[in-house]
Amino acid sequence: MRVFPISLLRAYKILQKLPNNIRKDDAIEVLSRNGLSRKTALTYLRALKYWGLIKGENELEIKKVSLDKFLSIVRNKTLEEIDPRVIEAIKEVHDLPFSYSIKLIENKLREKGLEVSLWYIRNILRLLKSVNIIVSERKLRVVDMDTDIDSIILSNLYMSGGAYLHKIISKIATILGIERCEIKKKLANMIREGKLGIDCEEKLLELWIWALDRGHCDEIVMELDEAEKYIDVLNRYPELYEKADGKIIIKKIMDGQIFIYPL
Repeated sequence: MRVFPISLLRAYKILQKLPNNIRKDDAIEVLSRNGLSRKTALTYLRALKYWGLIKGENELEIKKVSLDKFLSIVRNKTLEEIDPRVIEAIKEVHDLPFSYSIKLIENKLREKGLEVSLWYIRNILRLLKSVNIIVSERKLRVVDMDTDIDSIILSNLYMSGGAYLHKIISKIATILGIERCEIKKKLANMIREGKLGIDCEEKLLELWIWALDRGHCDEIVMELDEAEKYIDVLNRYPELYEKADGKIIIKKIMDGQIFIYPL
């Protein structure tokens, strides 16, 4: 299913603004005079055409409808075209005992064999909300948690539906005033205990835990032969290592743009 980064209300206003018949270039000119760039104008025209409200290539025929009819057309087209795995993933994330996040939906879709970008997910959620296929809701939930560091980490991840490592480490360090290294070790232990999941390859996690167990929290310098078994996975995360003086420097141990979430 195609998605477009647009506002449905604005799309409807554009539909009403255009005459019943108009050349494509003239339509773009009309929209440009109303504050849209050529690229954005084309995006709106493509969306309206996808929904069957514009016909033609260079000579456009505009189908005028009421707002109710417009939203109904978009809703029905969405229900016809959307991959059912998207709805399944949203339902499964909703049923989790913590807040949802875009990354959790992405993970669920990946589990179902559907690889889509975060951009796609954000825009499909926006569309689904606009046509009342999904609604956002706030929850209050009673939890059985203590006040130890593990529980504080978990409660923060529950509220956000997960977080990137660098963000949760910085947040917990600010809240509790403890060293980042201690938080990283806590996160590693919580992953080992099955309390948290992490969105990275198992071999990278193994390397990080190995380094943390040896007291290296930010960087570790490894001999080439020592790092050899990790080279393949490191090549898939090039921002996390560098070569210097015939050695491998592992950077951002248990840190960076890696997503972590409660289980």
